[in-house]
Amino acid sequence: MIDIVLRKGEPDVGTIIDSDDILAVTNELTRMKEDVFYDHHQSIEAFENTFKNKIGNKYALSISSCGVGIDMVLKALSLSNTDEVISCAINFHGTHLSILNTGAKLILSEPNETLNIDVNDVMKRITSKTKAIVVTHMNGLSCDMDYLRSQLSDHVFVVEDVARSCGSRYKGKYIGSDSWVAIYSFQYKKHITTLGEGGMILTCDNDLRDRLLKYRSFGMGVDWGTNYKLTSIQAAFGTSQLSKLDMIVERRRAVARIRTTNFKDRLPNFILPVDNETYYNAYYTYTMLTPAHWTPNMRDSLIHQLKQKYNIEAFIANRPTYQTNPYIFKYTNVTGTPYADYLGDHIVCLCIHPLITEVENQYIVDKFIEVAQKIN
Repeated sequence: MIDIVLRKGEPDVGTIIDSDDILAVTNELTRMKEDVFYDHHQSIEAFENTFKNKIGNKYALSISSCGVGIDMVLKALSLSNTDEVISCAINFHGTHLSILNTGAKLILSEPNETLNIDVNDVMKRITSKTKAIVVTHMNGLSCDMDYLRSQLSDHVFVVEDVARSCGSRYKGKYIGSDSWVAIYSFQYKKHITTLGEGGMILTCDNDLRDRLLKYRSFGMGVDWGTNYKLTSIQAAFGTSQLSKLDMIVERRRAVARIRTTNFKDRLPNFILPVDNETYYNAYYTYTMLTPAHWTPNMRDSLIHQLKQKYNIEAFIANRPTYQTNPYIFKYTNVTGTPYADYLGDHIVCLCIHPLITEVENQYIVDKFIEVAQKIN
């Protein structure tokens, strides 16, 4: 049996950690040890400045997690129970929990085949009560942001959840460079990490930035706030990680290219990930749709056999949130997104990691094709 790097669908550590990362931490600890007047803001601001300069937006605020960042931004919108917020039904449940936490009504929208939000369906769901749209860039792939923005009126805010798509690009630019606000995750499994938890908010809006700064640090004496800050050690680690982001993404893309080449010829009825000049996929996962004639049981059999016979863990990222989270089910219209239900029955994802070797990758490819062809 080949010693596969990945035995879990989403590896617990999704990045590459090297001696530079370790040195960044030890250097920060040395500064703390040797200087009782140690300025922790220095490393935090350096990380924020490096991140915003790389991605291309005006302001950056480091935070304790992406989920916290979404909470902060939605709070800044002063939503009430008469407001509506639209978000794609296929999503990570934390995004929808953040919306429900505001008291506003969560309006679920259909996805398209990429699992990103369907802009045309969004437009059918906008009402005079619509205050915001939370767009999740799913599994490393950007939504069609230009088309979405062109369809919206000024009173609808677009909040971008980039938790799984750091390093992805849209029309040649990093996701978030043209955003009103975009929130990133540096949790363990993501493209880069800040020692397991952490996040970043990018925005071009000075007023929003000022409000978020207060929320992050106990209100700064003039507003409500609490402690949502990142530590200086995490920031130092994050700056080191950020220097490797493009390399890490390219390694993921190299793994994906081999898969796409093989699957395109040998599994012609599978719908494969989008990756082209407009949509530069950062491949948080390698996300496919099984053939239209496959039942959910056929898809689940594929996943089961890969694990039992070959120790390859395929997985589903993600079903509609109301199918997996009873709290969200309680507060949403579960009959309003039939295409999301359909896609949820056909999604199958394979692990991607920058340390997968060509031999390991080919093993995964060959066994996936072998099992899929037998089921087909």
